[in-house]
Amino acid sequence: MLPRKALSAALLTLGCFAATCVTAWAGIEVEVSQLSGEKVTGELLSLAPDHAVVKQDGAEVRLNYTDLIAITPVKKSSDAKGPESSVTIDLVDGSELRASSYTVSDSQAVAALRNGGQAETHTRSIRSVRFQSQKGDLIDQWTSIIDVEAKGDLIVVRKTTMVEVEDENGDKKTVTRDALDYLEGIVHDITAESVQFEFNGRKIDVNRSKLDGVVYYHPPGRELPDAMCQVDDLGGGAYRAKTLETDADQIHLVSVAGARLSLPLAAVQRFDFSSGKIAYLSDLDPDRIEWSPFFDPGPIAENLTRWNMPRRDISFDGASLQLAGKSYAKGLAIHSRTLLTYRLNGKFGRFLAKAGIDDSVGEGGNVELLIRGDGQDLYRGQLSGKDEQPVEIDLDITDVRRLTILVDFGEAGDIADHLDLCDARVKK
Repeated sequence: MLPRKALSAALLTLGCFAATCVTAWAGIEVEVSQLSGEKVTGELLSLAPDHAVVKQDGAEVRLNYTDLIAITPVKKSSDAKGPESSVTIDLVDGSELRASSYTVSDSQAVAALRNGGQAETHTRSIRSVRFQSQKGDLIDQWTSIIDVEAKGDLIVVRKTTMVEVEDENGDKKTVTRDALDYLEGIVHDITAESVQFEFNGRKIDVNRSKLDGVVYYHPPGRELPDAMCQVDDLGGGAYRAKTLETDADQIHLVSVAGARLSLPLAAVQRFDFSSGKIAYLSDLDPDRIEWSPFFDPGPIAENLTRWNMPRRDISFDGASLQLAGKSYAKGLAIHSRTLLTYRLNGKFGRFLAKAGIDDSVGEGGNVELLIRGDGQDLYRGQLSGKDEQPVEIDLDITDVRRLTILVDFGEAGDIADHLDLCDARVKK
């Protein structure tokens, strides 16, 4: 393992982290989505601490980050994912790093990222590190361990046991089952081969291949600043950035938790500036959901209520939301009669959506849609499966604290009343 100073020097050779370090990202065509709804397409020339510069039709356009939703390369590199990640690092600020290696010396962690980049941070910025891949029930077990109210660090081990079960024919057979367990102590240095773990005052070198991962203890009370943007890479990494700059073909960022990262610009999938500016209803939890049947369902009321609950980002048949032949990745599928209430606390200025009966029910379905802000009607309309195009909704919700959406019965009871609110979102 390299000494800490050598590691820091190696990182600095990848590029400058200073505020004055701004150079061109030449030849990369991007699409810039703005909060106003307008889009700019052109060559991304630079990313500065507070703005981007794009060359469009021969002219340089300065775009402040405060006015942006996202910057997305038009053509993404197919070979920028890098090797498969063997390590997943979750930071306390919500960043997720996919890495091919991870080591710690004197509480300073260094990771080689899957995308060809590198990260360096103090372990106080790291929530957990997974050394093994997990599937199914093991993912739930890992989440439960992370949420344990421990008073120290944890090492997590995977135990395999033999269990006797009955198959579908009633015959008994023996199967293996994996389960996660943990031990509380202090995690010190980590190499590619071992994890130094202190338990009851004694330091032990634990074979790293025997561990599923480590969870770092952090005392409560630490407050983190807001992220300026989130950088998503093609390898599955997501970085909550406090500062962001470019240097030739590299991007340098400092995460909200203080981690310093360098990665190739070609590996970036998206720069997301939407946090706090825009929110999709399908990503928000409503304060209230109430569904009412057209007829008394009797003994099947509980199952019917569960079935008719709003769906997030999918239709009631499990496919994508679709209106007038176009599919939508974001939105809500809502059955009549459903009442939804969202707490906005006056943080947003507009509500936008495309509303219509999902294509899957053909010309069936007829509902009344009522949208209210703090008890005042903002929109009221009748929607039918016979409508040729979805209704464009654009409402002023300035200072609105509670947004209410009611999908009521139409002219034909509740038959095929599958309303889609596609791209339903609130924004500043």
